Amino acid sequence: MDEPHTGPDTGKYHVHVNKGNVEIGSEGVDGSESHGDHMNNVPNSIKKKIKNHPEYQKGKKKQKNLDKAKKEIQDKNLKIDWLHIGDVLLAIGIVIVCTATFFFPGDDVGAWMNFLRAIGAGA
Repeated sequence: MDEPHTGPDTGKYHVHVNKGNVEIGSEGVDGSESHGDHMNNVPNSIKKKIKNHPEYQKGKKKQKNLDKAKKEIQDKNLKIDWLHIGDVLLAIGIVIVCTATFFFPGDDVGAWMNFLRAIGAGA
């Protein structure tokens, strides 16, 4: 499981599949393209095992919570800049409530990166 990181198709939790030292596929936990791929070269039996793995399911839940937080922020039409610090604090609160994410736990760094990327891009 790979956490969200910068890039047009990597801002979500996603998986990479390798055969030996060669990557043969990548896909977002929501089925979206990741790193330009949809696990097209991965055998269906392997895809099924991946998607049933507890870490994959954990990533799906985290992505769902991030999507919920992003939608709430967009619905509130919050202004995310230094002139609107109250909106920034509210947006941070929404992410914390929706994702149960707190500052600096190792496995949630990606959640904060995705949040900052989402609000910074206004997307």
